Amino acid sequence: AFQADEGYRRSGVPLVAYYAGHWFPAESGDDIGLYYFAPQLSRFLHLGPANSVDFFFAGILLVCFAIGASGAMRLFRRSSIRFAAAMVLLVNLAIDVRCGDVYIVQSAIIVAVVPWALYFCRMPRCSKVVWPAAFLAGVAASIMNYIRVHSGTAALIFIAVIVLFSLPLSRTRRALLVSVMLAGVILPIIFFHAMVFRRDAVLQKLEPGF
Repeated sequence: AFQADEGYRRSGVPLVAYYAGHWFPAESGDDIGLYYFAPQLSRFLHLGPANSVDFFFAGILLVCFAIGASGAMRLFRRSSIRFAAAMVLLVNLAIDVRCGDVYIVQSAIIVAVVPWALYFCRMPRCSKVVWPAAFLAGVAASIMNYIRVHSGTAALIFIAVIVLFSLPLSRTRRALLVSVMLAGVILPIIFFHAMVFRRDAVLQKLEPGF
């Protein structure tokens, strides 16, 4: 994270790393999203590289678990079941905090989308909210895939199955809703491909032989 932060500070281009006089790609594996968002947080919030990474993962956990908890409260009506669901979410949160690193996104996205998917599935008539919800779920799951490879894929498959076989919609509208979700998936793909293309063009100028 330090090298990515230093490269971004010196070049002004995301995903560029710098160390000991050399320029190179910031990402070291399948977590390109981390090396994009952490330096952004470091810059805008004036955090150190390590603190920006911690803040990034803490933000993912808190947002996803808040979304999942609100969905669970709507899904379940009985107080006892709501309490049990809250306890399960808290245990999951504690496990994620203990595990840390990029692996937390694999469960965080599931926690965020599954309660809402089940809630929409149980509604007698499908709310209009399901359309932007499907799009946002697609965007979120796709971004998670760039933080940890395929961490959002299970959530996407689950939502697609719910939409195609359980939502109270016609076949045409079900197919259209899946298309809306896939449109959300495509946006981060286009964005990160553009970022990598720009990064590579800059590295070709900064680092001979790249």
